Amino acid sequence: MTVPVPGRAEIEAAARPGLVPDAVRAALIAHAAGRTTVPAPTHLNFPAADGDCHVKTGWIDGSDDFTVKIASGFRAGAVPPGADVPLGTLLLAPPERTATAVTIADLTGVGALDAAVASAVVRELPH
Repeated sequence: MTVPVPGRAEIEAAARPGLVPDAVRAALIAHAAGRTTVPAPTHLNFPAADGDCHVKTGWIDGSDDFTVKIASGFRAGAVPPGADVPLGTLLLAPPERTATAVTIADLTGVGALDAAVASAVVRELPH
């Protein structure tokens, strides 16, 4: 199985008007109705590198996939000039083993708000 790995350009190209607000609205409604599973994030601190990493997961009951986001950030001056910061990966996978569609998105250089937007858009990409 070849796993698609869209990057920022593919995510931006797939964005269409209304997609993100509609996805956020639907997710908030599902969460308010108690139809989401959103465990507490896992955090790792890297004091020597003046950085950290967090892993967040979520699933909306009945949706086609669940999401795992891994992101790390490092403070100014803690990384070599020209390095990609923040680093990030988004995994969408089906909750049932009968499905094989998995998508991994490269969120390197994408900020927190853009990562939320990317999550909504990646769901719309063919996988």
